[in-house]
Parts: sequence; C-alpha cells; structure tokens
Amino acid sequence: MQILRLELENIRNFKSLNFNFNNQLTTVYGGNAQGKTSLLEAIYFLTLTKSPRKIKDKDIILKGETRGKIKGIFKKQNEDLEIEFLLGSSKIGKINKKPSLMKEVLGQVFTVLFTVEDLDIIENPSRKRRFLNILLSLLDKSYFLNLLEYQKVLKRRNKTLFLIKTGKSTLPELDFWDEEIASLGAAVSQKRKEIILKINKLLKENSLFFKTPLTLRYRTKALLKEDLKKKLKENRDSDIILTQTTLGPHRDIVEFYANNFNLQLYGSRGEKRGAIIELKKAEIDLIKEEKKETPIFLLDDVFSELDLKNKKQVLKLIKDQQTILTTTDLNQLNEDIIKRATVYKIENGGLV
Repeated sequence: MQILRLELENIRNFKSLNFNFNNQLTTVYGGNAQGKTSLLEAIYFLTLTKSPRKIKDKDIILKGETRGKIKGIFKKQNEDLEIEFLLGSSKIGKINKKPSLMKEVLGQVFTVLFTVEDLDIIENPSRKRRFLNILLSLLDKSYFLNLLEYQKVLKRRNKTLFLIKTGKSTLPELDFWDEEIASLGAAVSQKRKEIILKINKLLKENSLFFKTPLTLRYRTKALLKEDLKKKLKENRDSDIILTQTTLGPHRDIVEFYANNFNLQLYGSRGEKRGAIIELKKAEIDLIKEEKKETPIFLLDDVFSELDLKNKKQVLKLIKDQQTILTTTDLNQLNEDIIKRATVYKIENGGLV
C-alpha cells in the first residue's frame, strides 16, 4: 500500500496543503510546532477515522475555522483508493467520492505509526491496551464494534453505580448491565488473547535484541462470560463505593517479558525502547500476514530519542514499505536515508 497524494484544508496549522509522495521514502524536517506531526496525524486519521491522540475531531480543525478536510489518494492492490473526511459539526467519510460510514472507512488504509510517546508504552497500562485496541480494530471490524458497544455499556453501568450510591437507583438495576458487560467484555478479552499469541509468534521468529525472544503476556481476571459476570456481582459493593467498574477488559494488564524478566520492572531504558521497535516490526508483519497489504510506516521524530543501536534497528524497518518520517534535525539521520529519501522542509504549515 502507498499514499500517492494528501490534500488538507483547515487542518491543524495547515490552511491548505497538497502533498505528492513520489518516493518510497519521504523525510520531512523542521522546527517544533511547524506541522510535521500534524502531517502524519492527518494520514493516520485516514486509517483510524480519528486522531491518534485522545482529542476531539473539532480540535484538529484550524483555529477560527468551522470545517476542515483530509483527503488521501492511495495505491492499494493495483487499485486507486480515495478516502476523504469532512470535519465540522459532523464527520462525513467518503470512499471513492461515495459517502461512507466510519466503520466502512476503517481498515481501508493500513498504517503503522511510531511516535516518541510509543517509547513509553511499557510504563503505561492504558497505552498497552490502546495498542491492542487499535491493531485489532483495523484487523477485525467485529472487535471494533464490540469495543465501541462495551465502552458505551461501561459508561451506563458506571452511571448506575453512581445512582445507587446516591439512593436514586437499586441493586437489581445492575443485573442488565452486568450481563452486557460480561458478554461484550469476554469477546474483547478473548480477541486480545488471540492476537497476543500471533504477535508472540512473530516476535519469536524475528528477535532483534534479546537472547530469549520478547513476549507479551495478557493478564485478565475473567476471560469467560460467566466468570466475568460472577466477579462483577462479587465486586458490586466496592464498585458502588468507587462508582467505577473495577474489572473487565478496560482494566486488564499487558506485560512485556524478555530474557525471562518483566521489562517494566527490570528492563533498562535501552531494552524497553528496543522492545517497542520489535513490537512495531511485529505490527507491520501481522498486518502483512492478516490483510495481505504492506502498511505505510509513519515515524514521528523518534530518532532523537534513540541510541545508536536502536537507530540501526529502526533503519532495518524502513526498507520494505513506504515510509514517511519526520525530524527536527537532519543530522539525526544517517547519510543513506538522506540519499534515498525525498526531503522536504516544513515551516509555518507549508513546504519550503
């Protein structure tokens, strides 16, 4: 898969931008807050139908404007694919100029995004769950729909817990929400368990750093529906006190192990970052394997945070697929990248 052209109107700090990608490797450099990250964010929006950050759609529209547009032209399996979003009071997706639902747009374009924030995934439980959620949503639309519904039901159960605590509802009201949480939660956790097995297989086949291959472990208090339903009932008293649902896939844990130790507890900074590079490689390989498509690789200024050994491993990842990378300083990149890449400078939301 390749992106051929990106068109932006009133997105972040871009009033208007037309960007043609005429090389397998594109490097965009410039100072902070000039538009580098926004460029990758726009491409990623065409993949996930929303920003990779936890922000509302309206917040990516240029300040002072009421509407924005993101449009991408892609080469996919010998076909041209056009994806467009109109952002404003409502979000309108289009596939080949035909209005389409968000769930229809999701999974049309495959990208793997690697940001500086990803380097801290091992330390952040919610980021690890988010990684699985995004990857599974792209690979399996049933997972995406189950996850959306689970999140809605979770909010309703938490609201009911609050109403019970304040005397405005009663315990039997939880029976319905427990049934829904248990059913959807078991489906979500099971899919996560399955994809971790696939990721671990790829990590074993392509170990870059560790004598004993990196592995992910998934810890859940209840994988089966009836088990989760039972535990939800057992936890009702504490849940009511906290007005929060304290177990389910939104609280499950993902752990990284290498050389038989937990990287979060015992890994060095370099080892943790090496593990994320291996994880990104597995993500690329899994999309190739599952969807028979090579994803576009987006790297947002990660070279500034890596030591020489880790930089060399990242360079190995950019050879087999279209790659778009950003940097504040071209000196962070080696001479081979500069020679191979089409290089652009970005300044004040424009190419110079």
